[in-house]
Amino acid sequence: MKHIKHWYSLLLVVVLVSSLSLSSSLAVQAAPNKPSTTENEKLIVKFKKGVSSEQKNALYQQKNAKVISRNSQIGFEVIQVQGQSVQEALQEYRKMPNVEYAETSKVSQAVWTPNDHYYSSNQSAPLQKMQIPEAWDITRGSNDTVVAVVDSGVQGNHPDLKGKVIPGYDFVQNDNDPSNDELGHGTHIAGTIAAQTNNGIGVAGVAPNVKVLSVRVLDRNGYSYSEVIANGITYAVDHGAKVINLSIAMSIPAEVLEDAVNYAWNKGVVVVAGAGNSTTSEPYYPAAYPNAISVAATDSDDAKWSRSNYGTTVDVAAPGVGIMSTVPTNWDPEDPYTVKEGTSMATANVSGVAALLASQGLTNKQIRSALEESADKIPGTGEYWKFGRVNAYKALLHFR
Repeated sequence: MKHIKHWYSLLLVVVLVSSLSLSSSLAVQAAPNKPSTTENEKLIVKFKKGVSSEQKNALYQQKNAKVISRNSQIGFEVIQVQGQSVQEALQEYRKMPNVEYAETSKVSQAVWTPNDHYYSSNQSAPLQKMQIPEAWDITRGSNDTVVAVVDSGVQGNHPDLKGKVIPGYDFVQNDNDPSNDELGHGTHIAGTIAAQTNNGIGVAGVAPNVKVLSVRVLDRNGYSYSEVIANGITYAVDHGAKVINLSIAMSIPAEVLEDAVNYAWNKGVVVVAGAGNSTTSEPYYPAAYPNAISVAATDSDDAKWSRSNYGTTVDVAAPGVGIMSTVPTNWDPEDPYTVKEGTSMATANVSGVAALLASQGLTNKQIRSALEESADKIPGTGEYWKFGRVNAYKALLHFR
């Protein structure tokens, strides 16, 4: 472990991870750049049911607005405002009787604070807290269970992830290759969930027999937008995910994001999201939406991690400190693993347990009930989170 590097929140939305790097290449990772000002000219508009495409297009033409993209699953358009300020246009669209909602495109930024080789020395304690080894005696997951990692991409040919990753879509480059994880965040999440186990190298995934669907929504500097994340969620649902991992959070709600979470839940998908790393009891989104499972981070003593968000909107906790997992091999070809901390890591642990439950044929409602009702009532339960710290073994026994 050669370098420790911290990234701090500059904007409202953060990736929920801290990093203790094993790779010297982290020291030269590009510093975040501010997003293009053209993003300030975008609006997200959703019309009420019954409004035809012809009516929408006629209105956009009248307003001299350009449609940039559409999401047919939940029915919104992203438009480019022209000839007026975005705030003027926003107020006009919100007053239209046929508009369900209009909102600005909200900026997301990735912010980091920083026989399997690492299992005994670096990884076993968090897994043992959740009784993962005991859970493995029941199931290690099934290869027809898919967990979507909606994040910065996943390096599918990583030695500990070979054969585990389904290439989904890259909503940053708009192509079918989300494997170029320049941020390293998505690859770390994927390893925590589903890294190969008992292969003599690296780490052990919580659900080592499941598949990971990689959906890239974060760019190389960690930026994304609310509608892009929503597109990633609906894509994951439509491509077979049973669990969606969202290690991203924003302090301001976005209706388009809640629509996407509801779309997933109504299709039978479990959405697991990080509570945030801002040491606050204020709600962060999408974790605070009712149809998402909000996850706080705990340390090795089962205490709340010092920077974890907490409060009435947080459902469960999970280990999120000292989590060893996979990172892109170009960071350190000889040892592509690193330790991170944050609610991102805690979220990945819960997504892995949710995948074990999904492999048993449980519905999303049953999975949520099992996770919450079987959780260990550690100190802080009822104050920092509603139900306790997740216990995989007890969750698997919950409906037996």
